[in-house]
Amino acid sequence: MRIMMLGDAVYPDKTGGSWRFLHDMAEGLSARGHRVDVLVPKVSFGLPERELLDGFTLWRYGDADKGPASQLRLVMALRQLMLSLSGERWDFINYHFAWPSVASIPMPAASLIKVPLIYTFQGPWCEEYLSTLRGIDKKPLQQARIRISYRLRRAMEGRLLRRCRQILVLSNFSRETLRRIHGSGLNVMVMKGGIKPESTAVHLTKYEARRRLGLAKDRQIIFTVRRLSPRMGLDILIEAMLPLRRSLSNIHLIIGGRGESQAELQRLISRHGLDSIARLEGFIPEDKLALYLRAADLVAMPSLELEGFGLVSLQAMMNGTPVMGTPVGGNRELIGSLDKRLLFKGLSPHILAEGMADFFAHRSRYPSADEVLDFYNNNYDWEMVLNDWENAFTAIVASSGGQSSD
Repeated sequence: MRIMMLGDAVYPDKTGGSWRFLHDMAEGLSARGHRVDVLVPKVSFGLPERELLDGFTLWRYGDADKGPASQLRLVMALRQLMLSLSGERWDFINYHFAWPSVASIPMPAASLIKVPLIYTFQGPWCEEYLSTLRGIDKKPLQQARIRISYRLRRAMEGRLLRRCRQILVLSNFSRETLRRIHGSGLNVMVMKGGIKPESTAVHLTKYEARRRLGLAKDRQIIFTVRRLSPRMGLDILIEAMLPLRRSLSNIHLIIGGRGESQAELQRLISRHGLDSIARLEGFIPEDKLALYLRAADLVAMPSLELEGFGLVSLQAMMNGTPVMGTPVGGNRELIGSLDKRLLFKGLSPHILAEGMADFFAHRSRYPSADEVLDFYNNNYDWEMVLNDWENAFTAIVASSGGQSSD
């Protein structure tokens, strides 16, 4: 198949679950003989406009400038790029983010109008925008601008969804989120998520992974890596350390990632006197992430909202490390399907502390490293997941009948 994929970024230009998923899907399909082109905005200066990356062709459009007219320039650059590629015979166009549809619908060339559109939905654009603004004091004029921006994002995403032949989501939660925001008349299919396990550390013992990272062998380590934003619930996880340290004297919390809440979270750690047992690790490169996941006794996912799937949970499982998460969104489906006892019973610091204390006090009652790894291999092995996606794409193309995308 000849495939065009569009996103807001791709790994390794940016690191994060959705960008890694786009990269691994493009790489995996290319390895199976399909010709894949990925089109993303240029996120930093100096990156090449065209590059053969891991078997697929990566196109970066725009100039990476963030000035006042940058969005308009991006729109024009993407339309020009798609026009230059319109002479190819495309089997389908796969959106991984709604924004590129602003530039590409209506299509810039007649030859693209009948190409089937598929949307890989990983989160609601409009609500994720709102979640980054929670907790910020806003003046009336700012509130009005936010409402307008929210409605524009919702309208643009809805326009794309209505034009898609198929919408693919990674959880039942995401399917219901789509229907809640955009209505029930959408053609939605639930698929399993996954990523290529290229950098697992499962071959190492927990203590060897700790030695390589310079972590103490005798600590009980809780680890998470998230975007540092309000919806991730990291403040609740930090506050859970207060009651938890009373029952576990050698507990240690490590939080990886960057984001707008970094300074606030650091202040919270210091205010509670937790600097000796909790720390923000900052950005963790991919080659070290597996070591942290392997070194941890437990990975925590304290999400408060909009947890569509949770690729970090999957990465922990492929390293044989149990994950405990709040009963929110995709956590229920991924973590709960391994063992429902790994779901916290609520969202408060006390409840999180109670759940983690029980995990460490009764470790043998919870899935072992081998059981976690078996669960991953039997349900989320990357080649198995990729095969399902390839079959879904093939079926959509076969049944498309030249449906118009315009």
